[in-house]
Amino acid sequence: MEGWDNPHCNIIVHLRPTLSKVLWGQSVGRGLRSAKGKDKCIVIDVSSNWSTFGPVEKLEWTLWSHRRSYMQFQNRFNWISQQQDDEGEGEGEGEGEGEGVVYLLCENQSERKIRCSYIYKKNVYKDDTCPICGSYAAVNIYTEQKLGSSLNEIGLHRLFFDRVQKVYAEMDLSVWSSLGGMAWNSATPKEQVFLAFCLTFMKVSGEATDSESDYWDVALAAEDEVRAYLVEHKIHIVKQDEFQLRLIADGMMASKEVRTLQAHYGISVCGKAFKDTTKAESERKYQKSLKIAERLAVMGCSSQDNLPYFNAANHLASL
Repeated sequence: MEGWDNPHCNIIVHLRPTLSKVLWGQSVGRGLRSAKGKDKCIVIDVSSNWSTFGPVEKLEWTLWSHRRSYMQFQNRFNWISQQQDDEGEGEGEGEGEGEGVVYLLCENQSERKIRCSYIYKKNVYKDDTCPICGSYAAVNIYTEQKLGSSLNEIGLHRLFFDRVQKVYAEMDLSVWSSLGGMAWNSATPKEQVFLAFCLTFMKVSGEATDSESDYWDVALAAEDEVRAYLVEHKIHIVKQDEFQLRLIADGMMASKEVRTLQAHYGISVCGKAFKDTTKAESERKYQKSLKIAERLAVMGCSSQDNLPYFNAANHLASL
């Protein structure tokens, strides 16, 4: 859509998923120009980019002073973490501007199984029904992705940063630092995913990235390191149908699916990484670690790996 300008455009259909906030803003912005007789613009986001950057109304831009000014790169987990102190604080009654505005996502489906997916503010329409299809089938977009019965992605972020540092400060590191082999060797497939997340958090760089390309270069370099470690230690991560974020929360609490040994060893690994990084670096490490853990879970990891950025056979032959 580069170079195209029609202020009268009042509908945008976005088909392309992206992690680039600049691309998303440019695309949506084509319909946000004012024009005579125009009072709104409808954004149909087929690619669920709202889950990356939130509702269009919530887009916040940071213009850096630079010889070639650029927009600060942000991805889904950046945006959610920045909103965590503002959103979801008063999801019951009386939400208003500046008091934690709640957005609803309509999940009503037509007879053809097509979801409405309209996003609108809570407490604006009567009984919070969807203004497009009139349905009550809407969910809070910040709690749509459940990690458990009561924990969402915002809760996971808060739990991770609070729990790791608190538990790590009380640990006998002389004991836990020597239990890595036992933790990995006795881990279930789900526990392996949790441990892979923790290992990634230790290894991945917390450096800032200025583009989507740079972001993935850093992430894949860390994934290469993690796969190398796993292959060298003969650890095989079983390919899973999906990545369950609740496993990370479960590991933080040593709850139902991640046992105490794996949970506390994983926390000790993350806690050690916290010591040498700033808050901003830890935030970036956390974001990348979730992405890499998801890739490891859905792709698996074994001595048969033959990926563009990691060949297990070549790596083992080089040792």
